[in-house]
Amino acid sequence: SRISTGLINETYLVEVGDNKFILQKLNPIFKKEAIFDLDIVLKHLNERNDVGSQKLFRTTDGKLFIERGGEVWRLLSFIPGKVFTKVSSPDIAYEAGKILGRFHLAVNDLDYKFKHARPMHHATETFFVKFKKISMDVTGLSLRHPIDSILGIQKFYLPANLRKNITHGDPKISNIIFEEPTPNRFRAKALIDLDDCGREHNILVELGDAFRSWCSCEEDDENNHFDLEKFKAALNGYLESSKNFLKKEEMVFLPQAIKLITLELATRFLIDYFEDSYFGWDANRYGSRKEHNLARTEGQLALFRDLERKSEEIHILLSIYD
Repeated sequence: SRISTGLINETYLVEVGDNKFILQKLNPIFKKEAIFDLDIVLKHLNERNDVGSQKLFRTTDGKLFIERGGEVWRLLSFIPGKVFTKVSSPDIAYEAGKILGRFHLAVNDLDYKFKHARPMHHATETFFVKFKKISMDVTGLSLRHPIDSILGIQKFYLPANLRKNITHGDPKISNIIFEEPTPNRFRAKALIDLDDCGREHNILVELGDAFRSWCSCEEDDENNHFDLEKFKAALNGYLESSKNFLKKEEMVFLPQAIKLITLELATRFLIDYFEDSYFGWDANRYGSRKEHNLARTEGQLALFRDLERKSEEIHILLSIYD
């Protein structure tokens, strides 16, 4: 049966008697080398046992995938539990922060050179160059929130001399499996979808993406806003479980990182509005990908403006950890 929560790989739940598996067709944006990377990371996580993770099954002739008609298929273990599409409470945000912190700590000692890297993964500067080429066309769009903030994205670039860390690459809440040990009390138990895992960025890029995603309202809501209670809970969870992995000299750039990734995403949605080729879209709520991308752009611009309004409160909150 088809699993529709993911937008990139084509994913199916396979049931054989009492056993369940995850069958995936790899999206062409990933090269086959990504599966070798995935195998190494999953083995490392399963040996450490700090973070629940899937297992990658080999074929009968010992390969990590099967190729059929130019398509690449792989089989993973199924992890039972609950998946959320948005963070509904500070408790969920806290658990999300905890498991991401455990993940960063668990892979920190992995000595491995990744074979695959997506060239456009958080390539903020490249996206901005593409955006500037279409910026004249953007001025003709009817947007509630001005694009001036995107044009100023460069002031949010992170220092180039920051260390590079192994990151998950896509820490959205639907990539976390939760269990329910007691009624309505959830605990994050596993991280899935590790295809973007690599050592390309500083940890702040990942945290900026995570907090932007977990602590906002709706991605495509023109009244999107940043929830400080969820942010405080997520940050507490992360700092508790990661054991000072985030250095103090990095934490000062955390608000900047959240704003950077928010504007990066707004930029990407606007680019895809014109290119009309990349992001999946909700056909039940929108008439086209272009329409959905425009709404997403509005949502990220609204989120950025709210982050600007709450800058002082965010810095006061972070000062507690000095």
